[in-house]
This record gives sequence, structure tokens and C-alpha cells, in this order.
Amino acid sequence: MPNLYRQGVAESQTTIAMMYQWQQALSASGPWSDIPGAIKVNYTPLHAEGVTTYYRRLTTNCDSVLSTSSIATVAVNANTAPTINVGSVVNTCLGSTTRLGGSPTATGNGGATIASYQWTPAGVYTPNNASANPTVSPTTTTIYTVLVTDNNGCQSLGQQLVNVYKADAGPDASTCVGKIVRIGGAPIQGLSGLTYSWSASPADPSMSCTNCAQPDVHPTAATTYTLTMTIPVTGGGTCSTTDVVTVTPVAAPVTPNFAGPDKTFCISDLDAFLGTPKESGFTYVWAPGNYLQWNNVSSTRFQPGNLAMPNPNPIKYYLTAIKQGCSFVDSTYASVIEANAGVDGCGPRYVGTADRTPNINETYSWTKVSGPGNFTGATNLPMVPVSSSGGGSTTYRLTVSYNGTTCTDDVVVPPCGCVVDIAVEAPFVCPSFGLNGGANSVKLTATAGDIFSSDPSVFTYTWSPNVGLSAYSGREVYLTDNVERTYTVTMGSPFDPSFNCTRTIHVNNPAWSLPVFQAKDVTTCPGISVSIGQPTVAGYSYAWTDPQKYLNDTTLSNPTAIVRGSQYFPVLVVDVGSGCVARDTAHVIITGMPAGIAGSDIQMCGSGTVQLGQSPLPNVTYLWTPAASYQPNNTAANPTIPVAATTSFYLQATNSVTGCVVNDTVKVTVKVR
Repeated sequence: MPNLYRQGVAESQTTIAMMYQWQQALSASGPWSDIPGAIKVNYTPLHAEGVTTYYRRLTTNCDSVLSTSSIATVAVNANTAPTINVGSVVNTCLGSTTRLGGSPTATGNGGATIASYQWTPAGVYTPNNASANPTVSPTTTTIYTVLVTDNNGCQSLGQQLVNVYKADAGPDASTCVGKIVRIGGAPIQGLSGLTYSWSASPADPSMSCTNCAQPDVHPTAATTYTLTMTIPVTGGGTCSTTDVVTVTPVAAPVTPNFAGPDKTFCISDLDAFLGTPKESGFTYVWAPGNYLQWNNVSSTRFQPGNLAMPNPNPIKYYLTAIKQGCSFVDSTYASVIEANAGVDGCGPRYVGTADRTPNINETYSWTKVSGPGNFTGATNLPMVPVSSSGGGSTTYRLTVSYNGTTCTDDVVVPPCGCVVDIAVEAPFVCPSFGLNGGANSVKLTATAGDIFSSDPSVFTYTWSPNVGLSAYSGREVYLTDNVERTYTVTMGSPFDPSFNCTRTIHVNNPAWSLPVFQAKDVTTCPGISVSIGQPTVAGYSYAWTDPQKYLNDTTLSNPTAIVRGSQYFPVLVVDVGSGCVARDTAHVIITGMPAGIAGSDIQMCGSGTVQLGQSPLPNVTYLWTPAASYQPNNTAANPTIPVAATTSFYLQATNSVTGCVVNDTVKVTVKVR
């Protein structure tokens, strides 16, 4: 529909659904009757001999007639159109000549004579398309139509189908080596006497058939297949056509092992590559893609990281090379080894670290680079024992080798004193049998202090006096009574009999006591400062956990918190004199109110009664203004009220527990009818 313009602004019209109905009558004045099924824009009528008929078209929208067309008149005389005989369907080959029409092509009726012929479609006709029986050489199957006119001007149409057949060997194809490809076009159906004949150059014994339309082949080299198709020609004889198709197997990459050789890398190696150079025409995909920088190139960077070993290790990668739909697969192994001589530290001890590559059979070799120390055991393992290094530092080197790759690392053992530490593990930290709850509550653990070792148990430990402990040798012992004593632990080395050091610890001091502290649970409003602890006690230290920085100071006994949502604050209180601790948690509870507590704005047509607010909340009081006729009253959470004009109502809601106050407004808009 065209646009309408109102004051220069275009407006689209509503689409009107229209339908058509053709009617006929034997008189221009009617009566008119609907023609069944004649509901399209155009209509082609059929007429009985000698009957003049009148036609018109109605345009409707189902409810009414929108328009009526002018009347068309078809006057029919008594003459009879010519009789057509174009002959049967013709089957022929591409490039062959075909004679159209019958014998004769048409005859006149009622004494009429044929005046002219006109063949279509346009093309080359011999002698021309006005001949009764022209010859043609169509390139595709064609329906020829002849218009025959007699001397009375009556006309008839006739049609003749010429089927043009040609051999179809199919499109040239590439195939994967050993993969079957089907050549040729679909078989021609319903044509009796049709034959197919295939030949191949070079000869291909893989052809599934040589006398069918579509043989299956899988050549090992580029091969040209020739199809000769022979059909019977309408009217007698045969004709033949040929077509060729070439099938080319896709060759594999020139490099036989295109994924490359198996490779081993030192951990943290930044120049770790797998694969070989790209070959023209191929795309590549690595799988799995773990630890690879790219998975769609021929040569990719291997990135296992510098901390954890890859899993699995070695890892097997598959590289698929793809060309013209054909896939070729190769594989390679990538493995990672490490030389980790361990952390610098005093001896005697083990140097090195545990083997993290159990599935790789690498070799380990330790040598002393410099210094007075020495090995005290095997030198071909991941971890080996060394002596103390009195008089100067000793440097040891670890060399690890596998698959042509070598990694090295050094460790230094300096001259140090002898230190043994005693750690206390107890509910309240201090070494007191009575304060911590009695049996099995206090564990003492001895550890080599400045002597680095991944396994402190390689040292020997003895405890004295031999009373009040669960054992008197070994790293770990428990207090078994509440008697005040001082214990001494002596640490020795299996690598150096002359090596030992001691440490003492005082236990069960009757003057010790547990800190007394209780954190507060506080209910408050959002954003209000509240205290959560207790007054300071001399001799105590305080440590609050506050990752979000809600407290003013985490080392105070009674810090203040400002939060907008409920939070927990754990605290650790330490008696500095005894080392005994107390733990507690403060809980700050925020009691808020819902947004829009006065309710949503209201619109109404004319005056009426509306309900304000929301459902009542526990421990909350309400006060509505301005003064009006609230029902039941202006202290209800959701009163009803008559409204005659647009008015804003104000609500003050107060939490009686926390004192929190919220003010909100709801507007009632009254529209005049």
C-alpha cells in the first residue's frame, strides 16, 4: 500500500487482504454465476462450440465486494481448429539430427487447409521453423511446440519431446589412497537398450564394473576413465557419446615422520618445539592440545610450564595432516625431565628432590664442584646424602640425561651451626597438659632448624628426662602428666656421628592460664559503626581476621566495624607470657528493610480507594503522612485510603530492635475520566 502523508510525515496504511472470484454469464446483463476454482488474478476459459460467453472478475475482502472488472466477451464460431499429429517422443544423442513433426504434422477440419506452421523455442531449424517437418540438433532435452494455423484463422498447438542423452563420467575427483570413490552420473531410467562401457588409462583392475553407470574405483595413481554410452535412436539404429573423468589420489606428506622425532626437554625450556616444517597444500591438527601453544600448525611450541610435570609424562601427540579431504596421521612423544639439586642449606643432609618422572628412565649423576664437604653415600640417585661443610661452603652438581637431552642444577651446603626446633601442637598452643585437656592433647615435634631437609626424619632425636613423655626417641612425643619440667631434645645425624645439637622447652608452668575473651554478636543498621570486642587486658595480644578491611584496627581488643551486610570476624587472643591462646568470632548482623517499602506508584482513572505499602515486617513500626482517612489507621504497614486527586504519601518505617529508620514515598496519580 502507498504511504499517506500527514503534514509532511509519512504514515503506512493497513494492509487489506483481497481475494478474486471469476464469474460467467450467457448475457452481458447476467445472471452471473461463480466459476468453481477460478480465484486467481487471471483465468483461461474453455468454450462449447457456438456458445458466446461473458466473463467478469470480482475483488473481495470476504465481507464485501471491493470492485468489479469490466466484462470480457468470448465469441465462439462453428469452425474447428486443425488436428495436430507431431509424432512420438524422440530419443537421440548429443550432436545427432532429429526430424520434428508427423506425417503429416497437421490436417485441416471441415474443408479447411493448413496455412502456416511456427515451431518454438527459438533455435536453428532446417530449413526453418516455418516448415512442417524441420530438422534440429538440440544440445539438451527440449520440448518443441508447433503453432498450426488454417485458412480460417483457427489455431492448434502441439508439442514433441526430444530426449537428448550424453555420456556422464562425473566430475574430476581427488581421493585418499585406498579409499573408494564412485565415478559416473546417475543411471538413466526407462530407456531400453542403453549400454555403458568403461575403460581406464592406465588400466585399473580396482573398477567394480565396466558396464554399469557408476563403478567404484580406488586407483593408486592418477587415472583417466572413459565412458562410452550407447542408446537406441527413435526410428531405428543407435548413437554413442563419450565422456572422461580423472581421479587423482592425494599424496601423503613428503616427510615420512612429519610429526618429528620423539623429543625430551628440560623443565622450563623455552625453546621446545615439536613437528616439522609445513608442506604446501596441507592443514594440520595436533591432539591432544594440552601444553601446546598452537594446535593447528605443523611445528608447534611445547609449553609444559616450570612447576608441575606434564601429565602424562611422556605424552603422546598425534599430528593429522589434511589435504583435499584426506587425512594422514603421525605421532611423536614429548617428555620432560628435570635436574633439581634442591635448596641451599646446611648439612649433613640429603641434597636433591624426589623423582617426579617415574615413567622415564633417565640417569642421575652427582659431582662435587668445590668445597670441603663430601658425599656420604650413592651418587646416582635423585637424592643423595652429604656431610656438613665445616670451614667453607661446598657446591654439588646434579646432571640428569635422557634421549640425548641433559639438564644440570647446583646446590650449596654452607658451614652452619646446629639448631633443632621444637614445635608445640595443642588446642590452646601453650605446652600445658592441664590447660589443653589432658591425655594426647599436647604434642612436641622436633625439627632440624637451619639444616634443610625434605625429610626431617632422617635425623635421630632423643628426649630427656625420661619421665612424663609418651616416648623418649623420635621426632614426636606427647606430654603424659601435668608436672612442671624442662625437656631437652638432642638431634644426631646418621651421615656424621660427630654431629649433634640440642634444644630445651619448659612445660606445665602452674602460673599459666588461658586468655579470657568473648567477642560480641551485634545487630545494627547498614553503615553504622559498632564495637565488637572487649576492653584491653594487659599482657594480651589481639589479631582479628578482616580481609575486606571493615575494621578500624585488627590489633585492638575492641575494634569498630562498619558493614552493610552481615559479617563474621574471627579473633585470636594470645597470653604473651604463656603463649596460650583463645579463639572466638564476632557476628555483626545487619537488619535491613526491603526497597520500596511504601509500595509501587499507582495510577487510577477517577477517584477511588487504593492500598499502600507492603506486608508488615516483624519488629517494624510504621507512620504514614500526610494526615488522611487511613484504614485501619496511619500506623498500619499497608493501609487503604480514598484518593480523589493526585497525591504523594510518605512512610517512615522504624526497626524497634536496631533503631534503623527508612523513609519512602509512593505517588498515587488520579487521571480525570
